[in-house]
Amino acid sequence: MIAIMLVAAILSSIRSNKGTTDVIIGICSVAKIPVSRQLMPLAFAAGFGGIMTMIGTPPNIIVTGTLEWKKWCGQIQIFK
Repeated sequence: MIAIMLVAAILSSIRSNKGTTDVIIGICSVAKIPVSRQLMPLAFAAGFGGIMTMIGTPPNIIVTGTLEWKKWCGQIQIFK
């Protein structure tokens, strides 16, 4: 189960959480592992993987862009 969670976290850092979950469920089905026991740990691993990188989750990109914009605006004295 730990190996599946690790794979899910790594995949989720570069893919969407739904796509990662579909891949892992497919792997569990082929390996004859009961999927029902993997769903909750898989959700946590995919969520954690999504916040590890900027491309893992779309809100990460939005927040990063906003912070960069505020940093840029902080250098211009007109906005203060």
